[in-house]
Amino acid sequence: MRARIELGEFYANWVGANPSRASMVELSRTLGRQPSHDTIRRRVAEIPVDRKEQLKDMLGVAKRSGISLVGGYVSLDDYMHVKTSSRFNEAVRHNWCGAEHRVRPGITEVTAVCQGARGKRWCPAPSRLYLGGKKTKKARERDEESASERLEQGLPELVVEKPETKNELARQHIKELLGCGFLPKYWLADSFYAAVD
Repeated sequence: MRARIELGEFYANWVGANPSRASMVELSRTLGRQPSHDTIRRRVAEIPVDRKEQLKDMLGVAKRSGISLVGGYVSLDDYMHVKTSSRFNEAVRHNWCGAEHRVRPGITEVTAVCQGARGKRWCPAPSRLYLGGKKTKKARERDEESASERLEQGLPELVVEKPETKNELARQHIKELLGCGFLPKYWLADSFYAAVD
């Protein structure tokens, strides 16, 4: 297990050192295609995410950038990474893509950006993955196969919790940022976030 996490940490460090060419495919090429980019992706996914550490890092960035925690504004929004070739990726869902003005398969995240009172400096808060929307056809087929295998083996049916809405994720962002000491003068968001769930 440690070797897997070391590869994931190596990739994270490599991304920091090569921001303009940071991709798992490029790292695989650099290492002579061993391990493959898909192996790197799986190993990175195994790294445990510590939300408190991410927020601590964000506060460090804000402090180094001279962003005051009082005043300024926080902008909440959602963004979709279109993934037309990732049919088996568990996080890919069919959702509205504002950039293309249609429903597309992709990974959607709810983001928050904190900006100082003078508006020249900003820092992003850790984003939250939105798992609502319809899964891709291949992912649904895989889920059905998995469910039938569980029934054949006499195992209980898996209970899948309802995914959090974008509004719930935005409210979690607000709660976290207030808990970290951010007291912005304004909270900015699309009118969508003012809707009742």
